[in-house]
Amino acid sequence: MKNIIRAMALCAVSVFPVLASAGTPGQYDVGGIQTLCLQSNGTWFGSFPGWGGRWSKTNANIFIRGNYASGAGNDAMVFKKLVGTWIEWRDDFSWDDVSQGVVLTKTSATCSITPSSAVPGADVNPLGAASH
Repeated sequence: MKNIIRAMALCAVSVFPVLASAGTPGQYDVGGIQTLCLQSNGTWFGSFPGWGGRWSKTNANIFIRGNYASGAGNDAMVFKKLVGTWIEWRDDFSWDDVSQGVVLTKTSATCSITPSSAVPGADVNPLGAASH
């Protein structure tokens, strides 16, 4: 019984720092599809050209919303305890997608990616095309 309690305590100690650092500024992998940089001023940018927006955290929920393609493309992500839903659409509804069970993984406290001002083609979307 003591060994079970010790194992549970070790597991809790190793998981809590990961949960505590989630939703803090830094670089994140989004489901192995894209990379984001959450900044301390509540903004973010991604590895996809011209992609960025605002983010916030409330309790265990992380909300990420933004645009790409000069504002014609839109993203909304909601993560609860690092697992969430990513919704993406174009203003003219020529593209829309929903991905559930997306895992948000903090990869670094600092960002190695930089914002890109490049504008992707009309048929390219962050959720639909891997960038790394």
